[in-house]
Formats: sequence, structure tokens, C-alpha cells
Amino acid sequence: MWVEIEVRGKAAHGSRPHLGVDAIFRTGPVIAALERYTEGLAGRTHPLLGAGLLHASRIAGGTEMATLPDRCLLSVERRTLPGETPQGVLAEIEAILDACHASDPALDASARVTLARDPFEIAADHPFVALVRGATARADRRIARAGRYQLLGRFGLYRGRRHSQRAAGPARRGRPRRHRVGQRQRHGRLRPGARGDRARLLRLTGATPSPRRPVSPGTSIRRYWEPVATTAASAPQLSSDAVVAEREALPEWRGIMRPSVADGADLALRPMDAEWSVPTVRATAVVFDLGGVLIEWDPRRLYRHLFDDPAAMESFLSEVCTPAWNARLDAGRSWPEAIESLAREFPAQRDLILAYDARWQEMLGGAIEGTVTILAELRDAGISCYALSNWSAAKFALTRPRFPFLEWFEGIVISGDVGASKPDPAIYRVLVERYRLTPSTTVFVDDAEPNVLVAEELRFLAIRFTGAPRLRADLRGLGLPLVADAAG
Repeated sequence: MWVEIEVRGKAAHGSRPHLGVDAIFRTGPVIAALERYTEGLAGRTHPLLGAGLLHASRIAGGTEMATLPDRCLLSVERRTLPGETPQGVLAEIEAILDACHASDPALDASARVTLARDPFEIAADHPFVALVRGATARADRRIARAGRYQLLGRFGLYRGRRHSQRAAGPARRGRPRRHRVGQRQRHGRLRPGARGDRARLLRLTGATPSPRRPVSPGTSIRRYWEPVATTAASAPQLSSDAVVAEREALPEWRGIMRPSVADGADLALRPMDAEWSVPTVRATAVVFDLGGVLIEWDPRRLYRHLFDDPAAMESFLSEVCTPAWNARLDAGRSWPEAIESLAREFPAQRDLILAYDARWQEMLGGAIEGTVTILAELRDAGISCYALSNWSAAKFALTRPRFPFLEWFEGIVISGDVGASKPDPAIYRVLVERYRLTPSTTVFVDDAEPNVLVAEELRFLAIRFTGAPRLRADLRGLGLPLVADAAG
């Protein structure tokens, strides 16, 4: 199970630490207490699984170098044993936090479960255990018989090593010798031979002669055989045993089948040689953050005009109109109530606080053109694009008309509309459920590291945004149809 521990502090400028509480410092004793708890788990054992385990997986906190962090998130994984329950484990972690609070009354921390799977076990004499043992034994025998040959993807059969020019015979200017239709290759990658062999290879690999390149004497096998893109619906429905049985009927073409890691694919697309490589599109949708990724936003854009002293401006933004205070506005807090409450707390700064609301649009810059270009290319290629952003609903309504590209999205989730903001996993789940997304094939782009870390935990293809050129390269690496550069 996964548990997220939140330690809350109070933001303050680094030059005035006495006005704040450093949430990351406060997390240190919690980590030390969890380590002692982990050592105690050695006394709880299971005959097959051994001892229960706990480790700290991720930690994130802070907003910038000059500000004391007002929040620190610590994510831990607890490997449970049969007989343990998520409720019991959470109670143990909460007891640890209570003990830390007793030692440090300034500690403000809480824990919540983000993923829980109940442990289970099955009797050794259960029929399912016998079934699995038999299946693995048969698989082991097939692998032992397979030798060095592998059936990989829908490309055909290959030796379990890279193509060798020396094995392929004489070559001209470093290129492997081509083999003609009907000709066998004794070494290196196996080629189809007689007509009956080609028919069996068609059936096993799904390859097909190209209708654009008719076969004629002298046509190379590499040109003749072309892979066919298949889906779960169009792929032949052959059981693993049927494929293995037919393949093993061809003594020289024995191989092993690798199950695909991609949902819906029948065999793994893993060619051995670069000349057979075909890009595999993993991503089917892209989710963009807005502020900092597509739209420039920074309160300093306004307050530079209201402060003569940059240090005084930074102090105001870290101690009065803090990032944590702004995050609560993004999550749906009423603007009039928030402004008035803060003005009463800091009466000397009242006019500056009122400007945060009245002149909010002056904090907006322009569009980040490089990212907008990427969004346009994805939309034109038919890739579904969505937005997930921490933004006040009232302020987003004012912003939307200024940026026409916001209408290109198939869906937008705004924190102010749902009452939760990133990195709270709840808002990610709203996005997934509302638009029926599959996280494992959905790219998530955000400029804030805590948001990216949570997206990774939820199995998104998460990318930390640092600039449009790097984003373009990352998306191309996931198989998305983007040109190599904006000019291309």
C-alpha cells in the first residue's frame, strides 16, 4: 500500500526564518521514526514472503530557493503481509506521527492512503497452484528447446544475436548481402525459403507482400516482407500453445514468444536489427498544464510596478500573498472572503492585497508560443489533447477569451471547478474518469515537480516541462507525430 504523509509549515522569506516554519526540516524526525519502525518489522514474518517492508519512495516540498517551504509531501510504500489490513497499517503510521508531535509540538502532519491492495494467500494444495506449476514447467521445456532463436513481434524469426555481416556473406561497402525470394540464408537472421515456408511465416508473423511493391525476380526479401500494424481486434486470435506447436513443427525456425507489455497487442514488437525497427506509438493522448507551460503567469509581473525594493516584493509574496494562500484560491476558496481575511491580518498591506484581486490580469503574460505550436501539431495529427490546471474558476473565465488555443482542447479540468488542486490525486482522477483516459498511454506535462511526481505514481507518462524544445523531443520519443523542430 502507498501512504502520503503531509507535513505542514508556514512560508516565510529566507531572510526572516523566525516568521515561518520549515516543513522540510520538520519532516526529518518523521523519516527517522519511520526508519526505526521499519527495523521493527523484521519481527513480523511470513513463511513465503518474509518480513513486511516499508521504504520512503518520494519526497517533495518548497516552491523556490528564497522561501521557507510551507509544505512537504513524503510518499512511502508499505509491503504488507497476509493478516495485515490497510486500516491497521495507517493506524500504525498515524501513531508514529503522534509520537513525533509529542516530541515536537510545532509538528503539523497527517497521513492518508493513496493506494491499497489487501494482501492474500492461497493454500499450497489449491488446484490453481498445480495449474500454474504445470504451465511454468511446460514453458521452461519450450525455452530449453528454443536455443538461440526468438519469435519477436510480427516481423518473423531471428537469432538471439545481432545481424552479422560476416555471417551473411560478402558485402559491398559495408552493406549485408541481399537474399532473393526463395533463397535460404544459412547464417544470421533467418529468411523465408520455399513457398510453403513463406506461407507458414505469413501465418505466424502477420507479414504480407506490399501491394505497392510487386514481387519479381531479384526483389530483396527486405523489400518484400513488410510488417502489418495490428490491433487487438484485427490480430489473429491464436493461443500461445497453438503458435508454439505450429512454430516447433519447423525445426530450423524454433523460437520463443514474448508476451507484449502494451495493452491490446498480441506479440511484443521488439525487432533485433535497426533496419527492421518501426516506431511504436505508446501515447494516445496528451494532458497539458496551462500556467507556466502554455501561458505565462507570475504575480511579480504586477508587483514589480508596486514595489521599489525587489527584496520587499519577495517578502510580501512569501509572507503575505503566499503560494499556499494562492493555492487555496485555485482550489475554490472565495476571492472576496480570502482578500478581506488577509487584509484584516495585514492591515498595513491592505492596498497591495486588494491589488492581487483587482489587478490579477496584469499577472498574465502572453502565450508560450513553442508549446502552442506543439499543441497545434498534435491537434492536426488527430491526437486527443486535454488541460489540467490549478486555476481559480472565476479568474479562468476572465482568461479564456484571451487565448483562442484553449478551445482546441477536447476537455479542460480546472481546480476551482472541482474543489481540489494538484498535486492532490483527486483532481487527476476527475480528469481520468470524466474523459475515460488510460494513464499508461496518456502523457502528462507540467512545470511543477510535485505535480509530475504524483502523475508518475498514478501511471501517467509524466514529463517535467523545462522548455518547448525539450518537450518536443520527449514527445517524439514517445512516438507522437511531431516534426523534429518547429521549423521543420
